[in-house]
Amino acid sequence: MRDGRWLIGMGVAGAIRGDNVKPSGARVRLDAHGIVTVETDMTDIGTGSYTILGQTAAEMPAVTIDKVVVKLGDSRFPEACGSLG
Repeated sequence: MRDGRWLIGMGVAGAIRGDNVKPSGARVRLDAHGIVTVETDMTDIGTGSYTILGQTAAEMPAVTIDKVVVKLGDSRFPEACGSLG
């Protein structure tokens, strides 16, 4: 399109955030001292995986967040689909 001497561009932008849903797993253990350990092979790329997994585990009756240990990123742990944005 023209506006006097100026060429004015018009365009369209597009994006997709695919739904990368696939089976995922985690191992959750409660030891004799009341410590809950959550293990899964995903990584935390800044999306808050440590935080949300810890908070979710702390929703168990009589478990506070300071009694939760989250371990991620070890291929010996159950497989997870990943940490996505």
